[in-house]
Amino acid sequence: MESSAQQKLQKFKILLSKSKFDFSVAEKELEEAFLAAISDPQSDHGLTEKIPLTQKPAQIEILKTKSGKGLWVGGKTFGYKDQLKGLDGSWNKYKQAWIFPLDKQQQLLDLFKLTEQDIGVESQ
Repeated sequence: MESSAQQKLQKFKILLSKSKFDFSVAEKELEEAFLAAISDPQSDHGLTEKIPLTQKPAQIEILKTKSGKGLWVGGKTFGYKDQLKGLDGSWNKYKQAWIFPLDKQQQLLDLFKLTEQDIGVESQ
């Protein structure tokens, strides 16, 4: 049987894996800080100084449509749902991706901190 601390650590790791931030660089430090926080919840254990948070744009994929007139945006987009709606994106439940007109390309690149080189082409 797992201890309470181990169960909490496992849940914490699952939440981290679903996060839009990249914690992989500091995984060991996060684990130590989490375990310390369980024992002393009053202290941040230097967590705010040790762990740099960076966006994880690699979990987002932008593809030009076959026709070249639009863009598909897929991947872990749930955290961006409101911004994508604000850019007049439409969710396609069959492709499990957002569709945008091509003129939204720069706004999407800015939102996800990507470059034109990160855009792929929809396969045939």
